[in-house]
Amino acid sequence: MIGLGLFTLQTRYTRTAVWVTFQAVEAIGQGLVIPTILPTIQAFLPESELASYVGMYSFLRVFDFVWGITIPAIIFNAQWNKKHHVIGDLAIREQRRNGMAYHFASGTYRTMLPITVQDQIVGVYTESLRTIWQVGIMLALLGFLAAFV
Repeated sequence: MIGLGLFTLQTRYTRTAVWVTFQAVEAIGQGLVIPTILPTIQAFLPESELASYVGMYSFLRVFDFVWGITIPAIIFNAQWNKKHHVIGDLAIREQRRNGMAYHFASGTYRTMLPITVQDQIVGVYTESLRTIWQVGIMLALLGFLAAFV
């Protein structure tokens, strides 16, 4: 939650050292738990249950990837479509509608555009990403509270 909260503080002018530090905080928060779960639980299971546990663990990891990639992409595209009206160039705006904004996110393509359009695009990207991080905070809080249940 802290790492995602830090991400929401970023703007297009955030210095590299700051956003790298934010990413390190987020990586520590998520990365410490993931590799330790499987061996920890396997140590307490009888050998006859290991195969079913590893299968369930693999299924849940894949299911988690769906939630961690697909849902944010849906949120990003919805926010982009909601906020893209600020981009002055109609052709560029239409080119990135309905799920295509992520496709055109590369820095090399963006740098070929006029500076004013670049600023507008980066502004919409920033706001769309901020919404993803806010939803992530809510889901992390929900998971945190569910752990007590």
